[in-house]
Amino acid sequence: MFHTKNTAIGGNYDFGVAKAFVAYNRANQDTSLSTSVKSNELSIGTRVPMGATTLVAQFAQSKTTGQTINTKNQSLGLSAEYTLSKRTTAYAGFNKTNLKDSTTKNDVFGLGVRHSF
Repeated sequence: MFHTKNTAIGGNYDFGVAKAFVAYNRANQDTSLSTSVKSNELSIGTRVPMGATTLVAQFAQSKTTGQTINTKNQSLGLSAEYTLSKRTTAYAGFNKTNLKDSTTKNDVFGLGVRHSF
């Protein structure tokens, strides 16, 4: 049986020309085998509206430690959103993730349209 405890805090502030946000999470997971896994996660970013276009940038980092686990991950995300109408937005985004303790890298590109009903 697993027992997980998360402690999270986050916030944002609107500077007028841009909105900044930050979030922190600490997770502790205990298993029935008397092992413990701890994670610290930090995310910071900004949203910059420019007319019908909004640019978004975000950086995230996590560090996980435990009996057999010791990883550190970093991720950078960039995206642009374009307002087509009151309820429809087109978007394009890119995310690059690196696992610091290995050679694993992950690059993702996304393109789409979001409509709110």
